[in-house]
Amino acid sequence: MALIHDCPDRPRAGGGHTASRPALGWLTLAASLFLLAAFALGAATPAQAQEPHRRQGVWFSLGLGGGWNLTKNIDDKAAAGFGGYIRAGGTLGPQLLVGGEAEWWGREETSDIFLSRGNVTLTGLYFPKLDMGFFAKLGVGVAGAELITAGGSQSTWETGLGVTFGVGWDIPLGRTVSITPNADFLFQELFGTSNTLLIFTLGVTFP
Repeated sequence: MALIHDCPDRPRAGGGHTASRPALGWLTLAASLFLLAAFALGAATPAQAQEPHRRQGVWFSLGLGGGWNLTKNIDDKAAAGFGGYIRAGGTLGPQLLVGGEAEWWGREETSDIFLSRGNVTLTGLYFPKLDMGFFAKLGVGVAGAELITAGGSQSTWETGLGVTFGVGWDIPLGRTVSITPNADFLFQELFGTSNTLLIFTLGVTFP
């Protein structure tokens, strides 16, 4: 079903292409710059100046942000949109967390068309150093894409293979809560069609 894949290329009724809204583009740029600053802050802060990391037991994280569908449309541009995630799981060791994650991206194509994409994966987070909050993440699972039209009265849904790869940084605010900037690539294979998303989020992680 090519309907969802072709949606970013969908022309207006008058023959022109639907342009990204300037406010959304500026919002995504601001979110990206903020997240880069958060990564830099985490890297520059000495480990002894931070609260100790407690990677044990059950953990939970959620966040919001923005990103791009890097699979270019008819104007040869990446489409900007909003993003978010929720993940939870358990601790296998001080350097390895395992859990489930749902991460999504969406944008309003026109006043009556909304496109969303996301991955639901079994995910592992690896922390290379015990005294730092930096981690790399890999998840494998299901990809989904949905096209909603006519005020939600009609929708088209597709599923396929989804792989998520990303990095993040847990910046402790205390012994049981951290601010977590994330940068993730979402790879999707839906009915033989490949799609790539880049999403930046800022989350809160417990503990």
